[in-house]
Amino acid sequence: MASSMRVVCPGCDQEFLVSPQFERLKIDAKCPFCDKEFPVAEAKKIVRPSPMLLVK
Repeated sequence: MASSMRVVCPGCDQEFLVSPQFERLKIDAKCPFCDKEFPVAEAKKIVRPSPMLLVK
């Protein structure tokens, strides 16, 4: 996933990667550590890919 976002689970504070499409399509993220499902907007922290990294 070249353009992944890093999110921090609000349940267990672990960081993992999700596709930006999860946020755009309002798909819940599922933490691979504690199995909590949550909207990406509710993550404790979101690090989106830099637009400069997406330019070819």
